[in-house]
Amino acid sequence: MSSTEFKTYIFLIEGFVQGVGFRFYVSRKAILLDIQGYVKNLYDGKVEVVANCNELQYESLLNSLYIGSSRSRVKSIEIDEIPLQEFNGIFQIK
Repeated sequence: MSSTEFKTYIFLIEGFVQGVGFRFYVSRKAILLDIQGYVKNLYDGKVEVVANCNELQYESLLNSLYIGSSRSRVKSIEIDEIPLQEFNGIFQIK
């Protein structure tokens, strides 16, 4: 993948990631990286991140997801590439 080629990824983050500012943390990082997409809590306790990013953005976002917010504890991240999605505007918290 070239640094200008955009793909859409879904990240499923497992661990102590709800109720600890994780979604706000992810949103701030994504906005700083100029990534479009969203982050949301799932009913099973995981957090889902869907992001359009190039290779450099992907690597930076993934590193940030593993680090997490100060109160979160990331156990694992499952990553899949999905068909390219269209997002309008700023990265969203759902």
